[in-house]
Amino acid sequence: MTRDGRGSLLPPGGDASKVRAVPRTLGSGRRLGTVLVLVSAALALLVAVSDGRSARAAATTNSATFQDSTGEDASAPDITSVTVANDDQATLTITVNVPNRPTLTGDMVFLVPIDSDANPSSGSADFGGADYVIELDGPLGGRSTASLFRWDGTDFTSNGVSQSTLIFSYANGPTLKLNASELGGTRRFGISVLAVSGVVIGADGEPDFTNIRVDLAPDRGSYTYDVKITPPRLVLGNGGTRPVRPAAGKLYTQIVTVARSDGGTLSGGSASCRATVGAGRVAARATALSGGRVSCSYRVPITGKGKTSRITVTVSSGGLTASRSFAARVV
Repeated sequence: MTRDGRGSLLPPGGDASKVRAVPRTLGSGRRLGTVLVLVSAALALLVAVSDGRSARAAATTNSATFQDSTGEDASAPDITSVTVANDDQATLTITVNVPNRPTLTGDMVFLVPIDSDANPSSGSADFGGADYVIELDGPLGGRSTASLFRWDGTDFTSNGVSQSTLIFSYANGPTLKLNASELGGTRRFGISVLAVSGVVIGADGEPDFTNIRVDLAPDRGSYTYDVKITPPRLVLGNGGTRPVRPAAGKLYTQIVTVARSDGGTLSGGSASCRATVGAGRVAARATALSGGRVSCSYRVPITGKGKTSRITVTVSSGGLTASRSFAARVV
């Protein structure tokens, strides 16, 4: 990340003795760029060893809500909670609740440091071991923007950083979404949030941080979140039969639909089937998995009338295997 400008951040309360120079990268036009180094007082809180705050995610939604202290500075954005959730495609949703800032105004910036390996001793020391930072800028230069930056050992950079899944919205605080693949495929990470207000454009046309107000969540350390993904499975469905019911002496076909529970694409596969009529096994043949469908066919014995036909279809695809049985009375 280039450092083509410098500014200053004041800690909550405006104590000038704690001013720290702030490298930043400016984007196109007058857009505010990444604020990389915080006030020394705030840094001390971020760099501190995690206070162990974590929340058990609900098994059904894998969502964890972390509470933050409130009322530290009446003039600052006041973060009350941070919720992190993920789905089975590892898409992360980070929701920051800031009820005293219902809309995203031009003077606001949010930074979300993410320690993707949950190791505070690696990554940026200034950000408590963060390997990535998400920055959300208010419309100081005409529009709001969200960007992802990665620690390269010296600085945070957006060069070569994939962020195609990063989107945001704002309603009483920001909601950020991106896939964990853009955070190194993380499955456990530390996260904190910095909310800033009071940024203005100075007489020189550059962002001026002189009178900013800041809130950190948590007040010390970081929250820990575990990405939990339900292992994908094959789902076999009843695709119908030909004819509707098995008939003695006739060919009978059971059609089975096949899909992945995670919505992923089926990557080839194989199928087999086992059929019985009454107590006796009959020869059956399965078609290969194609277009999400498999069929299992056999000829019903002429002596099978009134007996129960049972077919068990087994499908393997992409390292996953599933079976399903179907039964019908022979007419």
